[in-house]
Amino acid sequence: MKLTELKTFQIALFFGLLTIVAKLVVYGFDFEYRYTIFSNLLLVLASIFFSIRNYKFQNSLHTSFGNDFKEGLKAGVVFALVVAAVAYVYYGSINPEFLQEKIDERIVLAENANVDSLIQAGRLDASMTKEQLVIREQENVSKIYSPFYYSTLSLVGYIIVGAIYSIFMTLIIRRAPGIHRP
Repeated sequence: MKLTELKTFQIALFFGLLTIVAKLVVYGFDFEYRYTIFSNLLLVLASIFFSIRNYKFQNSLHTSFGNDFKEGLKAGVVFALVVAAVAYVYYGSINPEFLQEKIDERIVLAENANVDSLIQAGRLDASMTKEQLVIREQENVSKIYSPFYYSTLSLVGYIIVGAIYSIFMTLIIRRAPGIHRP
């Protein structure tokens, strides 16, 4: 493993571990869940920025767009792996009530749904009863609102966000004078 790859890994791991702090602060102070998402988006951006900047510094500022992008993407993938692992542990062990609350909300919505209007709108089969709708909803949401599903979505989502951020950060760092100088 080259020094720049090790440094990229360390940078991404550092910012990935900050997600644990952010998630525990949100959980401990009972803030809204969306603050975790916002903090993670900021942390993945910082991870990619510092990884690309470090890579350019290690290579005497003579790098190609593709190499800068790959370095940012490496940081984004490592960050996504850390976030997915944190999400799995968090929703499986630390705060399993969060997903159960989401399941309960969906079941209440199914219980209060007007089946006739859903059938007329074409969203349900004409032979479905309210009890069948509630049972189907319980089965579906128990699969969707599971720690494994949430962590998988986090992994895929943050890899996509990391790729997009890597493109933009590479463009910004290559165009902005002085931003990549130590």
